[in-house]
Amino acid sequence: MDPEQIWLPLSGLVAGTALGFIARRNFFCTLSALEQHWYGGNSDGLRIWVLSAVVAAAITQSLSFSGLIDVSQSFYLSPVFGWLGTVIGGISFGIGMALVGTCSFGALVRLGGGSLKSLIACIVLAIAALSTQRGLLAFSRTEFFDHFAVRLPSSTQTLPDIISAFAGINLLNTRNSHHHCDTLHMGILRSQIP
Repeated sequence: MDPEQIWLPLSGLVAGTALGFIARRNFFCTLSALEQHWYGGNSDGLRIWVLSAVVAAAITQSLSFSGLIDVSQSFYLSPVFGWLGTVIGGISFGIGMALVGTCSFGALVRLGGGSLKSLIACIVLAIAALSTQRGLLAFSRTEFFDHFAVRLPSSTQTLPDIISAFAGINLLNTRNSHHHCDTLHMGILRSQIP
């Protein structure tokens, strides 16, 4: 087996184990962080959440820039933006998060601690996600929601591409003729363009 095929799952396992351990020990939860910020006046959880997102983005961009990973094929970078699915999905996810008392990440963390309620929540979440992608709900997604998708004038959904397309300013500084090298330009982290 090729070492590159082992490296990605192994690094995911190590990072996931470390993240799960840290999240379990520190009660890291998105819903809890938002509730503490809004209702308790305590922004510590929200600060940790934002710091985690910034660190994850910095590590991803560093690995991408160094050529260790290729994010150019990620569906998050598609120039097609399904706004209606995003709105309906966000509302559904928020209602589910409020009913269960945590987000999917929090449910996984609680499942690691032995919560049977989280086991049921994770099973329902997995079935709903699979059904939406490939099952019974996939038909409504492709036949209804995808018709309202908007094709962005940019080549991806990255911030520099969107600003470049709307403002007519080239924020992208490609470093080779194949356009496979990431750049950090004007302080904005940017993902790869094939």
